[in-house]
Order: sequence, then C-alpha cells, then structure tokens
Amino acid sequence: MSGTTAPHHVTIDDLVSAWNSHDPARLAAYFAPDATFEEVPLGNPLHGQAAIQAMLTGLFAAFPDFVMTAGNRAEHGDCLAWEWIITGTHQAEFNGIPATNRPVKMRGVSWCCLRGGKIAEQREYWDLATLLKQLGVG
Repeated sequence: MSGTTAPHHVTIDDLVSAWNSHDPARLAAYFAPDATFEEVPLGNPLHGQAAIQAMLTGLFAAFPDFVMTAGNRAEHGDCLAWEWIITGTHQAEFNGIPATNRPVKMRGVSWCCLRGGKIAEQREYWDLATLLKQLGVG
C-alpha cells in the first residue's frame, strides 16, 4: 500500500535520545498505552502511558540537567537492554525528598520488552543506597 510504513522498531539510541530530550511526552510516546514501568529499587510499578509520563515529568523537574549515557547494550528481537550512567543535580522534590542541590551520578541497567513497536514492559535496575548517599539522606 502506498503511503504506509511498518511500525518503527524502537532502538536503544531512540530511547537514550528521548531520555536526554527532557520531554516527558516524547519519551512516554515510546510506551504502549498499557505499558508497565518499574524502577526495581523503588518497587510500586507504574501502569499505563499516562502514569509513566507523569513520573517522567516529576523526574525531569527534580533533575533538570539529567543526562543518560549508554554503555554496553544488547538488542535481540523484541528485547532491549543497556547499561547506563545518569548524572544530574537534585533541584526539586524527588520521591518525597526535598531538593538538595547535590549532584548525582548513578550506574544502572534498563531492560525493555517491546510489543507492536512500543515498550510493553520496562524495568530499571540501580542502587538506591548509592542515590540516597549522594543526596545526603542515606
């Protein structure tokens, strides 16, 4: 059919670029409407694109200079995984912690399962104790 294209297969580079755009709507658009997003150290998975976008809005407000740098990566079929380093400065409330104006540098891993060209599940693995220590609250 003329004028139609196959669904774009999301890549790690697409996602890292979207994280670094600080645009919650752009990043949330990569998720399926019924997607699940879980930051494993925090528990309490988010369900649905709207909840994910709301979380991203708060994250980018808390760390307006957020930068994700991708390291080792694996893309196989509908699964994506990559190591990352995130840096930023805590400038607004984040998970109940008032702004500390402290810099953070976190290492972690993201894992995604795609369905129909969108993220159906994403899990983030990182060390909560390291983050709390850098924020001066742990």
